[in-house]
Amino acid sequence: MSGACPHFGVCGGCQLFALEEPDYLAAKKKIVADAMAGHGLAPARLKDVVACPPRSRRRASIKLWQDERGNTQTGFSAERSHALVPIDTCLVLSPALRDFTLAVRAHVPARVLGPSQMTLSLTVAQEGVDVDVAAKPALAAAAREALVTALRMTGAVRITHDGDLIHQSAAPHVMLDEVPVRLTPRPFLQAVPQAQAAMCAHVLEIVKGAKRVADLFAGLGTFALPLSRRHAVHAVEGDEAAAASLKSAAARLQGRKPVSIECRDLFRRPLLASELKAFDAIVLDPPFQGAREQCAELARLPKGRIAYVSCNPSSFARDAALLVKSGWRLEAVTPIDQFLWSRQVELVAGFTRAG
Repeated sequence: MSGACPHFGVCGGCQLFALEEPDYLAAKKKIVADAMAGHGLAPARLKDVVACPPRSRRRASIKLWQDERGNTQTGFSAERSHALVPIDTCLVLSPALRDFTLAVRAHVPARVLGPSQMTLSLTVAQEGVDVDVAAKPALAAAAREALVTALRMTGAVRITHDGDLIHQSAAPHVMLDEVPVRLTPRPFLQAVPQAQAAMCAHVLEIVKGAKRVADLFAGLGTFALPLSRRHAVHAVEGDEAAAASLKSAAARLQGRKPVSIECRDLFRRPLLASELKAFDAIVLDPPFQGAREQCAELARLPKGRIAYVSCNPSSFARDAALLVKSGWRLEAVTPIDQFLWSRQVELVAGFTRAG
């Protein structure tokens, strides 16, 4: 694509792409400020946006299809549309993902995929690229075989189809705080390592001095493992595979504080205030919809500290308003620009409540 953002669709927008950097970062900061203002929130400090570098995405969902002439294309969906936009250059994908995507396109035979349109969920692991395939309509047997062959020729370390294992040359892992953690298919993993590092640094600062920390929506251990250097951690995760992977990684830790793991659906069964009182600090990193049910229990705590990591300023502001109304103080809020040139902004916020 020329004259437009070459990663159109991965960012869900591109209106921000044309802005100069100071205006761009100010626009990102305003997204967070406006979300909080809409709920009457005024943090003690709204920090400047933490910027992430281009070409740093280690996780992305790529569209794969064949056009009317049977040529294989890779790209993204246009904003708020089912239209597919092929790309050759992308300013957000890491070189490993970019090269892998282009190689897959080169290896898929012409006119074999039929009408199917695939989403390839790609994650860069230590051993190579991990791939999960979702196709609509479902792939015919010949098309599936051709796609799997192409992915294997491209060097996919593992291939799953809607979570079901098709091929694996090695068990894929990622390093989280120097700890190897087994990847689950389509894992909940921060998309940019630099964003993850910034989030961890702010979370560790918020909970500094706490003896026992509860890590809610723990995923693979993005925060639980760094926290274990100085804090006893109880990690709670609703996905069984992710909880099992974190448990296996935690069992191999040496020279750190203990990490316990609980598999629990925090939307249906949030930790109660009576359970949360055992911890000096709480870390939570919920999905896009936020953590309304869990925050209702956090609101009942008489004292403590909370580090709230969010990928959605709107659901964060809703949850934060509930906490503030109950007596918690919203301290510093730090926006993090993990998804470049999009409207999406990550953030880390601290809350305190004195007994």
